[in-house]
Amino acid sequence: MSKLKFLYRRTCRIRFFWNSLPRTIAGTNKMTDNRAISGFKLKSVAVSAFLFMFLFVQAAPLKAMPIFFVGIGNPTAGDPDMKAVDTLDKTLKKIAKALGQEYKPTIIKATVTATKTEEVGGTAIINALNQVKAKAKEGDLVVFYYIGHGNRTDATPGKEDKTDSTDKAKTKGDEWIGKTSDKLTDDQLATVLGSINPSVPKVVIVDACFSGGMINGADDINKSSMLNLAYMLSVPEADIDQGLYEYPAWLEEAIEKNTHYKGDKNEDGSVTIGEWLDYAHQKRIAKGQGGTWGWTSWTGSQPPTDYVIIPEPTTLVLLGLGGLALLSRRKG
Repeated sequence: MSKLKFLYRRTCRIRFFWNSLPRTIAGTNKMTDNRAISGFKLKSVAVSAFLFMFLFVQAAPLKAMPIFFVGIGNPTAGDPDMKAVDTLDKTLKKIAKALGQEYKPTIIKATVTATKTEEVGGTAIINALNQVKAKAKEGDLVVFYYIGHGNRTDATPGKEDKTDSTDKAKTKGDEWIGKTSDKLTDDQLATVLGSINPSVPKVVIVDACFSGGMINGADDINKSSMLNLAYMLSVPEADIDQGLYEYPAWLEEAIEKNTHYKGDKNEDGSVTIGEWLDYAHQKRIAKGQGGTWGWTSWTGSQPPTDYVIIPEPTTLVLLGLGGLALLSRRKG
């Protein structure tokens, strides 16, 4: 609202500038100078150009903000897993459209699709994330989503090395996703995520058995050296049930709007990453099921609650106000 008030005051100044201009410029004697230019027409051109440049500076799109999406659905392309990936893909496109009012982002996908005979393994997942690593830069957003099988590696004592002694799984090994013959452990996932530009916000959603154990280990995805990462995990550490096919649908619902966005918890007109994830998490809890979400150290004050993915649509309003001001003068 402060930006709108600012533009309103500046628009009033523009109107004053308009009224203070002389009615003719240069050639006022039309009877003696056939080359005289209508002062009103020249004034219209001058003020139009001035107002255009003013609006361009005040409300021009900011730099592009690509959204990198890596989505994996196991076990087969025909199961609900891939449908869930597709749903999240559509939701991110809606977010891109909303951000386009200011940022003109693009969706850059590295979606890994399972076949009917073979699951996606760790090698393919790492390759997809390395594509993101090569391109992602400050101002971008990375979303990683995995839905499918998950398990634990082995019962080797100390393998997981939980820093808070919360390991409650049936075995003490690292959690993994992918396929049995090509596992991707949570430590390996943390390593590749940590290699992405640390200034880039990363949203990691894992819907797999034992996924709750992918945090709090010395080398897990929320390790102390990880920056700007928000995570949402489908089940507690000892739980062998995934069952979060609904998650992408809830994330989509969070950015639906009636009088306000459903995920806009504080009703300030925008949706942050924190509000987005929390909306889906609360839906999960309301069904009497588990799971968790949280974040690592973040650049700034208290993100991801500060990182806006659905902005308050002020830019079009700013342009509209400026255009109406100019139009009213022309009609006058």
